[in-house]
Amino acid sequence: MKCQSFPFAMIFATFSLRIVLLFLPASIGLAAESGLDTAKIESITGLKGVLNEKENSFKVSKPRNDVAITVDQARLAPFMGFTSWAAFIPGSKDSVMVMGDMVLTEDQVNPTMSAALDNGLEVTALHNHFFWDTPKVMFMHIGGMGEEKALAGAVGKVFARLKETAGGKGVVLHADIDPAKTSLTPAKIEAILVYKGDLKDGVYKVVVGRTTKMGGKVMGKAMGVNTWAAFAGSDENAVVDGDFAMLESEVQSVLKALRAGGIDVVAIHNHMTNENPRIVFLHFWGVGPTESLAKAIKAALDKTNNPDQARFYPYLTGYVAFYTGDFKTAIADLQKADQHDPLNLVMLAQAYEKSGDAAQAKAYYTKVLELNVHNPTNAFARPLAKKKIEGGS
Repeated sequence: MKCQSFPFAMIFATFSLRIVLLFLPASIGLAAESGLDTAKIESITGLKGVLNEKENSFKVSKPRNDVAITVDQARLAPFMGFTSWAAFIPGSKDSVMVMGDMVLTEDQVNPTMSAALDNGLEVTALHNHFFWDTPKVMFMHIGGMGEEKALAGAVGKVFARLKETAGGKGVVLHADIDPAKTSLTPAKIEAILVYKGDLKDGVYKVVVGRTTKMGGKVMGKAMGVNTWAAFAGSDENAVVDGDFAMLESEVQSVLKALRAGGIDVVAIHNHMTNENPRIVFLHFWGVGPTESLAKAIKAALDKTNNPDQARFYPYLTGYVAFYTGDFKTAIADLQKADQHDPLNLVMLAQAYEKSGDAAQAKAYYTKVLELNVHNPTNAFARPLAKKKIEGGS
């Protein structure tokens, strides 16, 4: 019996081994040929994926079957565009690239965005795909490049945050503000943003222009190429909404600054086509004390390489320091500003005068008189400098 059963066992074992060898190398081979460790990606993200041999990409996904979504009262299935996904593809050398689209209810957007940004991913767009959808659904696009394990980990944390905030567990900002009863102090906002705005209908709005070109023409502030912030409420409890005009290279830094300041991002998209340089627009909403909101906006504004801001910033900060009595800071900032601007020089002279340095004050008043310029600022600065040099008060 033993002699007869042994060959049968060997035949069975050999047959089983051939079956294993037939299928196991196939899956390993696909992963090896793709340059991706698909098993690792699935393990780290906690999601199942599909390998696309033709495009050499591996896609993990999570249908939003936890939310009953209707559009114009029609119930839609996840396969009709309500599936969150992230696709990986080999990059250069040992790097990997990832792109994805997160399907989020409104209260999930900013917590999930922070999870992406905090873990090294980029957020490249935020918009809606439908009208009349209930609940309102937003689509957030992500991307990144780097080491496979790190990217998979970042994607996994984004999906984890999506899961944590599902079922109404996200973040919603609340404010009971009537612009007709606005009592906030515009000067506090000006001091922080270092830009003057306009108060109208209970709303204080600051607009900062930028420029781009379309069809050979310069498009600027009046054509909608601008960053703006509108405040309403009181110093203690206010709301702010607005729009950032950014170069593509500035988007991620601005997003991080706004989220760090507790400002919600509500849209990221373009307003134009074929402009140069390309301008990306970001819309935001915030609730809180006026100064806290202004500081968050300022932190984001500082991430934009706005030529106008770079040029006038030292003068504006020096101006604010001067009129708040901080003459040491005023002098330091105004010395960084345009030294051929009569108004800047006369303010420097006044700052030195206020700080008790009569010799330096006289030196800067003299520089104003030596300038050979003809503009409105010189029309104010020159008579004042002349009066000071001649001994007037």
